[in-house]
This record gives sequence, structure tokens and C-alpha cells, in this order.
Amino acid sequence: MTLTTHRFQGQSGSWYQFEMKDLPAAPRMLCGVYMFGRKRQDGTYTVLYVGKSKLLSSRVTNTHEKLSPAIKLGMTTLGQHFCASESLALQVERDLIAAWQPALNDNFK
Repeated sequence: MTLTTHRFQGQSGSWYQFEMKDLPAAPRMLCGVYMFGRKRQDGTYTVLYVGKSKLLSSRVTNTHEKLSPAIKLGMTTLGQHFCASESLALQVERDLIAAWQPALNDNFK
């Protein structure tokens, strides 16, 4: 498993540092924002889905409702950005969804 970091900019102009892990990847036991992504040949990412959880390891599992659709869209990577609180994670999630308009985020479009 390869671990790198990548920065993603939200609609607000804020930048968020993500820990990017190639699949298969295990989520950490922390509060934060997660991203299902597809790595491009140039090293950037297509953002397929963005979500948040107060405990990433309990939310990002094999039964996640967007995992199978993300894999069908070519998901290669799990991204994780860690937050001090669930309310901060919600702000980051909404900021990134507004900026990236991920294909699988239909609740915030």
C-alpha cells in the first residue's frame, strides 16, 4: 500500500491536506473527512465521493453505500483528512463538495 499526501482546495479557497492511500486501504480511528478518488497519470485525482465521520474506521467499510459505485468509476485511492471535531469535518466536507462536485455526492449538489 502506497501512502502519499495531497492538498485539495475547497470552494472557500481553503486548502486541506489529505493522507492518500492506494487500495486496499484501512481507514484510521479518527474524526475527519474521507474521499474516494481515482488517481490520474499526472498524479492528480478525480474526486468521486466526499464524506465525513466522527470515526472514519466505522464509516468507511466494505458495506459503505458508495464504495461499489466508486470502484465501478475506477476508484484507486482512499483519502483521509483528520479534524478535531465533527462540526469542523462537516464544514470541510461541504466546502470540498461545493468545489469538486463529486459524481457520487448527490445530497449537496
